[in-house]
Amino acid sequence: MAAAAPFDDPSAWRQKGYLYRDVPAAVQTHVRIQTQMSPLIRGLYLPHQKLSVVNLAKFILPPMAFTPTEYKIPTNHSFFSKDANHSDLESLTQITVPPPTLIGQLISEVRQRYLEGMESIHIPWTNQLFPLWVLDLWGEFHRNVAPNVTAWAKGIEWLLELTPLHPREVKITMHALTTLAWTGNIPAEDTTGLGLPRSLGDPIESLAIYLSRNWFASRQIDQMLDLILYDIKKAVPTRQIRGMTTAITTEILVQYRKSLRDYDPKMEHFLQRFGRSLQDGVEFTGLFHVHNNHWVCYIHATSPVFSSTFR
Repeated sequence: MAAAAPFDDPSAWRQKGYLYRDVPAAVQTHVRIQTQMSPLIRGLYLPHQKLSVVNLAKFILPPMAFTPTEYKIPTNHSFFSKDANHSDLESLTQITVPPPTLIGQLISEVRQRYLEGMESIHIPWTNQLFPLWVLDLWGEFHRNVAPNVTAWAKGIEWLLELTPLHPREVKITMHALTTLAWTGNIPAEDTTGLGLPRSLGDPIESLAIYLSRNWFASRQIDQMLDLILYDIKKAVPTRQIRGMTTAITTEILVQYRKSLRDYDPKMEHFLQRFGRSLQDGVEFTGLFHVHNNHWVCYIHATSPVFSSTFR
């Protein structure tokens, strides 16, 4: 039905036969607010945005289903209810979060259902009813919270297993992780005036994979080199620093595996040309080591006023 003249009260549009797409923008905004989490609810049930990745790894997730087979629904069950007598919200953390496919379906319906007078989500096999915003909460668990909690928990567990062999490095890394918030993008500032490397805008969650032996894709190599280059430029902003591209590093790794030992008097071999290009006015040297399932980029600044190592 086409929308008539708007009422003063947006809630007056409910149970009048209107379609969500046809109601005025102000009414649509009201409906969205009523079906989404408030900041208070976010603060109660979701990890704080400034929580460190170390503390995030300890966050206790509710029970979660990831596939339809893990979440049984009674025949003819209706998730939407007009009954506004909601259950105790403290029990919400004990309710199994439905799989993302089901949540997506319910979210696609919830605004229209609100206009039809629905007040609650009815939990299958129970008499429990929760506010419509529970769909928004469940979606956030699947989209952001659970993947991050799982990734950082596994990564930190892997890191701590290295303590016997690398106690100092593990301690330094753990200290850094306690100051790293789990949301947002990789923090950086342009100290060179030349612009930031591309990877410096990546989300924080993209760093979790480095606490494992599962990273070797070009995308991750680019990101690691960008971060190393950023650290060097920030430490010596007035110095001429040359970055490594994936094309160069990949060729170095290829040549490394060939174990080429013959000297080329014409200086036409890739590694010789690369070395010669570093001679004039460049402030660092690079060493690339490959062993089975890992590689290490080692860069050392050669400036007399600044000499430090980045790994």
